[in-house]
Amino acid sequence: MRRCGKVARAVLCVCLVALLASSKAYVRAQGEDDYEGAEGEDFFDGSENEGDFMDVGDPYGGYDEYGGDFMDGLGGGMGEEEEANPGDHIRGFLELDDLTFDKFVPSAGPALVEFYAPWCGHCRTLAQELSILGSVLGEHKRINLVKVNADEHRTLAERFNIEGFPTIKFVDADGSVEDVDGRSMEELAEFVWSKVGKTTFLPELEPHVRAFMEEEAESRRREVAERAEAAVEGLGAKEKEYGEVYLKVMKGILKKGDEYLEKERLRIYNMVENEVHSLTEDRIKQFANKIEILEVFAKMEL
Repeated sequence: MRRCGKVARAVLCVCLVALLASSKAYVRAQGEDDYEGAEGEDFFDGSENEGDFMDVGDPYGGYDEYGGDFMDGLGGGMGEEEEANPGDHIRGFLELDDLTFDKFVPSAGPALVEFYAPWCGHCRTLAQELSILGSVLGEHKRINLVKVNADEHRTLAERFNIEGFPTIKFVDADGSVEDVDGRSMEELAEFVWSKVGKTTFLPELEPHVRAFMEEEAESRRREVAERAEAAVEGLGAKEKEYGEVYLKVMKGILKKGDEYLEKERLRIYNMVENEVHSLTEDRIKQFANKIEILEVFAKMEL
């Protein structure tokens, strides 16, 4: 069942706007109006059937009840947002205290840590941004999102030199600590991505993507794609889902050439901009994921 919360449904649109920023630049530079896209580009169904990009189950459903315009700051029709309480549970975040903190940070990997006080007005404002961040990055396996009530757990506040609220710190896997200045979802997401990469980045496939983009002969690229397919089979369930998209991108490049990368990104951008009010949350996430994966290939393009 789809989550229907107004914030949760709007959040992914905001995330997608950030992900598509580079696509806008391409639109202006190329001046292209449309792109037909690769045949058989069925997102996650694993099918080899020829068909339309959107032909996967029912990609539509109930988005327009919120009204407003996708590109207009998610304004109009969203209704009044409930005021966030800094101490409330935030989906995707782990609340830690002075007894549990060292069990997870940094032993469980890099962490973005918010130090807050329940009475802090600025913390209330930030809590709304963090609720969005949690939806965007909650599934990311290379970052832990953490909250600490520093007003209650003073030993942690002193240890991390917390002098005001809210304060956000990035604790790397080696224990090093860095101050984080960003306070918007977009700024915080970009910071995390700069440290640990996008959610869909698969280190196991990086050498295959690099080899694929460095090869010029189609026959050699097909050999690399076959090796990548074997590597995908060894991934976990979620990573395998992303890995299938990597393989579809390789297929698109083999069929349409390297220009497929930018043209496909442009096509997704146009589709989302035109159809956002009828797209489901899961579909928006799929679009965002594919854009991230297209960027992985584009960065390795010669």
